[in-house]
Amino acid sequence: MQFEKINKIDSVFSEIFEEDNRLSKFKNTWGPLASFITDYEHLKGLTGLTQKQIAENAKTTQSAISRLVRLKGKPTYDLLRRVSEAAGGKLKISPMGEYCITLDYDLKEKAKNIAINEDISVNELLSNILRSEINAINNTLEIPDTEKDFVVFSISKNNFTASCSQNYGTSLQEEDDFLNSNLYRGNAS
Repeated sequence: MQFEKINKIDSVFSEIFEEDNRLSKFKNTWGPLASFITDYEHLKGLTGLTQKQIAENAKTTQSAISRLVRLKGKPTYDLLRRVSEAAGGKLKISPMGEYCITLDYDLKEKAKNIAINEDISVNELLSNILRSEINAINNTLEIPDTEKDFVVFSISKNNFTASCSQNYGTSLQEEDDFLNSNLYRGNAS
């Protein structure tokens, strides 16, 4: 229920940002820092640490942390890293932000437990899940590149055949499975 409300609010804000270039620019400039602060506050709540304790652990002042969470000034990378670690997190910055996601809070503990059971890092788990799902979706949507790959279908009243170029992306086993299937031999029901 709580996440449904957040998604609705996010949707409204997304529409507003799309319509107003100034707000869109503001979001692009300050959105990542606002996201950092949201995650920082979440970690702070989980660990039960105070702003003062985090400041001490980060070797900075409480007023510096206060300025950070109120979006006053532009913090350095080093400050963000130290605050992240002091709050129990790990800072990650990427110029490929479009391809980076932050797992919703309600899924973090689940992902952590699965990763522990599989004896891999959470990052490896999430990468494996995304890779598997993206490949599964891609395989159902894959359209051959006409310059490199081709698929030939021949359909008649009593027969159906198909062949693929070697570059189409199917394994030899998949091709053998297809060639041995009832559909290929024209026995489709």
